[in-house]
Amino acid sequence: MNLKAELERYVMFLLSKREYATKDLVRCTTARAKLLLKKNKVETEVRDAVIEKTITELIEKLTRLGMLSDERYMRMMVRHQVGRKLGFRAISLKLKQKGITLTSLCFKELMSDEGVTDTNEHDVGQILELVKRKYPGYSKDYKIKTRAFGFLVRRGFSIDLIQKALKLDES
Repeated sequence: MNLKAELERYVMFLLSKREYATKDLVRCTTARAKLLLKKNKVETEVRDAVIEKTITELIEKLTRLGMLSDERYMRMMVRHQVGRKLGFRAISLKLKQKGITLTSLCFKELMSDEGVTDTNEHDVGQILELVKRKYPGYSKDYKIKTRAFGFLVRRGFSIDLIQKALKLDES
């Protein structure tokens, strides 16, 4: 059995289905490699060294060929999360969880292109739209207003922005 060829086929299969972040692809490929090598009863230390070397080579090759790109994945992820009406903080947290560095200039440009910033007037309208849809009559009941506030925080909007939006709606 040729581990490298088998893992390459597996990665091509995964990439044919959807876009992956490098961290996710490494995790999937590592699990697959361990499963393949476990059948052959290879010693743990040797197995881990072979897996790491093989996966590193595979990731480098895919990146060189342009089949794996964290930047492309980040663009797809940001567009998807903006469509779900998530705020700046929630989107940046999801990207950090996927192992994508947020210090890149590309991230800041993409977020501003999509109209998502930490203090944006567009977000105020989005907050009001979400609250009115999910919690109609929230301004009359304190308990419902508290739930709405928590809902918006979980959606990734800043507390200052939420307070600003809710005060605007009350007046």
